[in-house]
Amino acid sequence: MWILALFFIVSTATLPLSTGADDVLQNKVNLIVSSLPKGPNGKPLKGKDLLKKTIANYTDFDELARLIADQKRRAERRFREQEDVLYNKSKALINKVIAEAKLLNPKPPPAEAPLNFAEINSAAGLDEVLVEGDMLMTLEQAKKYFGMENDSMTNGVRSKRQALRDLSTRWPKGIVYYGFDDAFADTGKEAVRAAIGFWERNTCIRFKYLENPGTIPPGSEGNVIFYEGNGCFSELGKSEWLIQHISLAPWCQSVRVATHEIAHTLGLFHEQSRYDRDTYIYVDTTNIQEDYKGQYGAASATDMNNYGKPYDYRGIMHYWANLWAKDTSKPIMYALNPAYQMSIGYAQIPTYGDSFILNMHYECYDKCANSETVCQNDGRPHPNNCAVCHCPEGFGGANCTQWEPPSVGMTCGESRTATATWQSITVNNVIGNGQKEPANLTDPAKCTWHVTAPTGSKIQYMVTYIGTDGNENALCHHECFYGGVSIKGLEQTWIPEGMRFCCPAQFNKLMTTFANQLVVQPWNALRFTDFSVKYRLVPTGRRSCPFDYQFLSVDGTLCYHAVAQPLSYTVAIRLCRNNGGTISMAQDPVDAAILKDKFLQKIQCADPRKTITRYWNEFSNGKCGIFDINTSTSSYEECLTSTSKAGFVCAAPSN
Repeated sequence: MWILALFFIVSTATLPLSTGADDVLQNKVNLIVSSLPKGPNGKPLKGKDLLKKTIANYTDFDELARLIADQKRRAERRFREQEDVLYNKSKALINKVIAEAKLLNPKPPPAEAPLNFAEINSAAGLDEVLVEGDMLMTLEQAKKYFGMENDSMTNGVRSKRQALRDLSTRWPKGIVYYGFDDAFADTGKEAVRAAIGFWERNTCIRFKYLENPGTIPPGSEGNVIFYEGNGCFSELGKSEWLIQHISLAPWCQSVRVATHEIAHTLGLFHEQSRYDRDTYIYVDTTNIQEDYKGQYGAASATDMNNYGKPYDYRGIMHYWANLWAKDTSKPIMYALNPAYQMSIGYAQIPTYGDSFILNMHYECYDKCANSETVCQNDGRPHPNNCAVCHCPEGFGGANCTQWEPPSVGMTCGESRTATATWQSITVNNVIGNGQKEPANLTDPAKCTWHVTAPTGSKIQYMVTYIGTDGNENALCHHECFYGGVSIKGLEQTWIPEGMRFCCPAQFNKLMTTFANQLVVQPWNALRFTDFSVKYRLVPTGRRSCPFDYQFLSVDGTLCYHAVAQPLSYTVAIRLCRNNGGTISMAQDPVDAAILKDKFLQKIQCADPRKTITRYWNEFSNGKCGIFDINTSTSSYEECLTSTSKAGFVCAAPSN
């Protein structure tokens, strides 16, 4: 089985293709620059000079730019030191997640993918006066953000929070008066109205339209004007000004960007700035462009309020994994649980967690304080109708105990029961519309499966395939751009979004739910998302191994197979995956000793010209290790090398 599979893998392996993505990106940037208004010297206006021309009620741009430049330099030093401490504390784990992220090897976003807000704002030089890439602050807000209220840093760290606690920055009674600049395009208005509709449907916040937003109506303490400007940015919370702005240039006029910028206006910061982010991500400072290193600092716990919301990799307020990267083929942010690496950033619409924190910030849930409605699975009585539940993604029904209904036009999804025997959810040519042109990314085809088990038990699961028409790489784009499978159940809470799966390197990874429920949500915006997910109850009693696996691990959960033929890591992992397992790069010491004996036995019984005393094992500095049995030492190679270097250990779940 193993040799035949190897022949198949070698004969069908392909090398990555050049996409020209950088050229496409540069052409888009050039178009933005060419559209900027010109100064007296005939050159495009950028940065503070550009905003002086477009925002007349702000007079502190020069001082704000000086403050931001100074604090970026300080923050870069401080931030680099903090990340060095984190790396030295968790070196083995971080090396592992970096190496595993490399193996994902996703394709870059397709040419039709829109620029992100940072790329647009950078093209216009707006980083000079914006904080974290897209937040315009008053001078006093910026000083507070950088911990400079008394012209000194507080404990060397800036003090900020996921949502502004200062009640003066909330919109009174949760009502926002808004209107459009006369030159704002109709297509942009549609995106803004859709974004406003989302926040109104999912929170108690209300937006009141004004034909003339330049005039303050009775009952308003300030208005918001949407204008095209030359970037994507917002002021933070309700500012001291009676008139404040949200800039949505033509390249920013999508529901995704509009909901993000409106959330800033309502008082939200970025997710990865949370004080507890180092529990969830590692930030590789060596891959951040020099001018942007200060944008990745974490907050202090002082005065921070996350309102109990767990960290959400997929929230609308989270940066992309490679935002401002020197090498865009590598992430800057690495999920410390590698299963979440493909989940970082690029949400198309806000998540339940985004609505949750705004509902907490504006005390929306207090409207239902006396409600008798009981919601399960981290749902809450809906602030717009306390008789029904507002449910996390994946859940529906009167009290959030049912599976979420499918998207319009779909009839798939169901509830299943896990047993001791492996079962699978396998679906082909259903999730999607089959068309070769992308569908609406903010409203993809989506269905939901629930897998339940008896109370007190847990469920083992693994993704064994995702693709289209048998092509397992079809959907393997950064952030699973066109589709994939979202899975919840690993965490104690249902509030954040699940893990995104769309790449072959994620297949056959055995995982176990926190409790007795698993939620599987495939989605698609291009042709189809075909997939297969296996599941069963966590085994009890005596275990056995699948055919051709040699022995059980000490804890009985895995079975190992040692291959002493010299192979490249990429071929080894494909061969292992075709046999129902995944490469094991670290084992219990007892298991490791048994594996060493298995390798020696294979070598003694085989032609020495076709075997090798080294095998792929461990990670270091983002590279894959090769352990030499004879010398008990390790060397390290790039994981994606095409050279046949070592044998390998394949691990599969026990029966």
